[in-house]
Amino acid sequence: SKNGGGQCKGCKGNRNKLLAEVKMLRWMQQSVHTRTDQLDKQIEQKKITETSRQERIELLSVRQKEIDLITGRLHSMTCPHCLAGDE
Repeated sequence: SKNGGGQCKGCKGNRNKLLAEVKMLRWMQQSVHTRTDQLDKQIEQKKITETSRQERIELLSVRQKEIDLITGRLHSMTCPHCLAGDE
């Protein structure tokens, strides 16, 4: 189906830009996952102060919100139903 099914209308046909953004998003998510695992281990081993724990959780939360925003933007740029205004 060549009638626009895989077309990225929101990125004006620039699939390289879209691919780069998806790769960046994947890297960001892997980073948050790794840092969350590291924090979990430090908490489990009681190797982190309460203040540091709260600061790290806040930073991870902010980063995850950024990821959510980027994911939503990429979705709205590429979802055929969203682009067509379907329900």
